[in-house]
Amino acid sequence: MEQRIVFEDKNVSYKTFLEDLATFLAPKIALLIKNPPKKYYSERESMRVFGSGNVRRWIKEGKLKPFSKRKGKTEYKVSDLQELHRREQDYF
Repeated sequence: MEQRIVFEDKNVSYKTFLEDLATFLAPKIALLIKNPPKKYYSERESMRVFGSGNVRRWIKEGKLKPFSKRKGKTEYKVSDLQELHRREQDYF
């Protein structure tokens, strides 16, 4: 007996579901292996991705500390930036 997965709009076999999932995920995984995500962003890149106002506010409030500070280059951990971005901000 073939196992089936039931969705709201269709009913597919387990094998078909896994094949479709693998077809969808394989290119994404290959891209991540070829170009692994960055662990650190420069200050400029941080401001471009998360907004300059947000990054400046986090620095001013002491919530964001530089990971590396070299002459002319300040870097922040991407994980720290993402965590601050996910938090609900209290502006008042």
